[in-house]
Amino acid sequence: MNTILSLFVWWFWVTLIGLAAMPLAWRLFRRFPDRGYTLSKPLGLLVWGYSFWLGVTIGALHNTFGGALAAIAILAAVSVYMGREGIREDDAGTRPLLRWLREHRRHVLIAEGVWLLAFLLWAFVRSRSPDIATAGGEKFMEITFINGVLTSARFPPHDPWLSGYAISYYYFGYVMVAGLIRLSQLPSSVGFNIGFASWFALTAVAAYGVVGNLVGIWRWSEEASTEHAPPTQMFATRWGLLGAVVLTLMGNLEGFLEVLYARRLLPVAFWQWLDIRSINVPYDPAQPPSWIPQRFIWWWQASRVLHDKDLLGNTMEVIDEFPAFSFILGDMHPHVLVLPFAILAIGLALALFLAPRRLAQERGSFWARVVRPATRYLAPQEMLLYALALGGLAFLNTWDFPIYLSLMVGVLLVREAFSSRGLAWRTVWHTLVAGVVMAVMGILFYLPFYIGFQSQASGVLPNLFNPTRLPQFFVMFGPLLVMVVALLVISARPVEPRVVARWLAGVWIVPWLAVLIIVLGFFLSPGGREFLDQVFNNPVVQENVAGRSTGQLLGFIALRRLRNPWTFLFLGALLAWALAHLFTSLYSSRAEESGSRAAPISLFPLLLVTLGLLLTYAVEFVYIRDLFGTRMNTVFKFYFQTWVLWSIAGTYALARVSSLPKSVWRTVTLGMAGGVMALGLVYTVLAIPARSELGQVGPTLDGEAWVAQAFPEDYAIIQWVRDYTLPDATVLEATGGSYTFFGRVSAFTGRPTLFGWEFHEWQWRGPKALQEQAGTRVADIERVYRTARGPELLDILRRYGVDYVVVGSQEYQKYGFGPAREQEFDRVLERVFTEGTARIYRVP
Repeated sequence: MNTILSLFVWWFWVTLIGLAAMPLAWRLFRRFPDRGYTLSKPLGLLVWGYSFWLGVTIGALHNTFGGALAAIAILAAVSVYMGREGIREDDAGTRPLLRWLREHRRHVLIAEGVWLLAFLLWAFVRSRSPDIATAGGEKFMEITFINGVLTSARFPPHDPWLSGYAISYYYFGYVMVAGLIRLSQLPSSVGFNIGFASWFALTAVAAYGVVGNLVGIWRWSEEASTEHAPPTQMFATRWGLLGAVVLTLMGNLEGFLEVLYARRLLPVAFWQWLDIRSINVPYDPAQPPSWIPQRFIWWWQASRVLHDKDLLGNTMEVIDEFPAFSFILGDMHPHVLVLPFAILAIGLALALFLAPRRLAQERGSFWARVVRPATRYLAPQEMLLYALALGGLAFLNTWDFPIYLSLMVGVLLVREAFSSRGLAWRTVWHTLVAGVVMAVMGILFYLPFYIGFQSQASGVLPNLFNPTRLPQFFVMFGPLLVMVVALLVISARPVEPRVVARWLAGVWIVPWLAVLIIVLGFFLSPGGREFLDQVFNNPVVQENVAGRSTGQLLGFIALRRLRNPWTFLFLGALLAWALAHLFTSLYSSRAEESGSRAAPISLFPLLLVTLGLLLTYAVEFVYIRDLFGTRMNTVFKFYFQTWVLWSIAGTYALARVSSLPKSVWRTVTLGMAGGVMALGLVYTVLAIPARSELGQVGPTLDGEAWVAQAFPEDYAIIQWVRDYTLPDATVLEATGGSYTFFGRVSAFTGRPTLFGWEFHEWQWRGPKALQEQAGTRVADIERVYRTARGPELLDILRRYGVDYVVVGSQEYQKYGFGPAREQEFDRVLERVFTEGTARIYRVP
């Protein structure tokens, strides 16, 4: 299948799934100007993907083209049933949804144009750097999961890098991509890149839709009553397009700094003060000044702006990715796969914010007593879909589940406060209970996933001595901070200074109390003391402590904190400002006119900003304990979603500011925002061509084409295994470290091998579980390739159920496979393939 046809087929299936979901979107987003058309694709993929996954898991569907097609039929049936009001004939003899599509062809065509152009744009970008490479990212892991899904008869899919076990990771996104590969009948190595381009387009069109609808709803609320849905003409197309650019394409300021560094426009002392790695060193005299950064993979540094250090001053890794970096890098990782569905969750939260209050439930019923705050605005069927969407986030990227659950609870709290004339503890309690019920329902929807899932998160640890430096924080979020502050200014209500002061005191004091409680918990509990003993017995920690007493250590930590308090003070002040305005609005709702119970739409973007502030503020004090032992992963996941939240709210803020009468403040704000956004786009404009220079082949969309060029004999092995073995056949190959070419046969075929990338399996399963599950596999693999003879060789292979043994570049390199071993293999095993020095043997 040629490239154009491949792109068309993929586009067709995603578009068909979106159209199938349109009646459902019509119901859920009926108060949006565009009736949810721009969110129908991610909504459809969510319901279709869930139907496909659950059907294959319980054996009701097959993991085939027919099974994926049947899942579309299930989606269509659910959509037609729940959205039947849109497709039934009304009193005029027309079907409302079809009439709307006819009457608003222009909006539909623009939305489809955004989706198609973004899809083609990123397909072009991927074609210039298509390699599913082993280093500089985790594409090898991702193609392993996709092929594992494709070659599994039932779910959970088998793990190609640990035969006999299922994938221990949040793999829902890979099920969706694999399902689309099934429908499109494309090779997985092509579907990988086309799928990635489609996820970029889905993210862009979802951001376009949420921002365009949000701004349109605000305009309508300014012009007319909010009792009726805004007409489609109110959809803010220009602001929606800007929102899509801000969220998907705009980078942080590190790219602009790379230009200044490459041009040598600032003294070395400035770069050492800023202390961003790789540009905190003296200029290279061998490198002439340039307007284009020439340093090898300079664009990577934008995802490592924050520079944490241990007590000895050694660098500690911190990841601070943002969507544009992730899309340019090209890794199909869960934090990227979740993006359209995170934006869908924001759209659902906005729909909940706008939902009219339903009739009171019967007193004493389950719904009335337990989930009253939700069922006042959602029908039970709608609440099930909300739980399905939230639970899907946990299956896509577990970190995001509590974030968007918090957003839903915040929306319910605002609605309840305005509905019941003020914020009371009873209102808060009922809202929290509704949130818990929604969370439990979301977990129950995906229970088969949780049964076999092994999370490496194991509590919360205090961040004692690594406060974020404010200059580095500004480099990371500078393009968005201007918009955030602008939103806080235009959303402001009259608030007494003492109210702001109380919030400020609370925001600055409460985190330290939480840290103190966590620290005391470690000292006072047996488990905590055991953990501390393990930490302080670690040689690395002992080296860091360097003989300091506990008092000296605490003093040293306090000094480091006191030297860098500015991010804490800055974020705390913004958070207190946002919370003061938000809660003043809630408490003052009892004083609103009796005829209006609707919460002002301006509170919704304020909720988005507040949630982002909470996420960025939290990592100044605590982080989720995982196998890395630092705040690296917590900063990564919290900052990434903050970028999403602030992009949507910030673009809305610019729309609000631009609508104000001409003034110095309006001109300065728009000028500053435009200037900083332009500096953020410098990264994207320069990084895309710089990233494409790393491509080994191209232009092509085949991600494994580089293997044929760099490792032709290994590629021949991969092709033979793919063509002549059963999907569940166990194929033995060399095991080795992560980010290497080891595990290449299992990665590109999906056939399980005994052991692939050890470090990644360690991350997914944890040291203890991996030790139990892997056992002596590493040693046994080495015995097979080095020393085992005759019955011993057959015994090892049969014990693990190995069907084929491959001998290629990695086996020669690691185990020194030579003529003597080849003779032994030929004597005991059946050679079924030869290509140069490459061999494949079948186990009799």
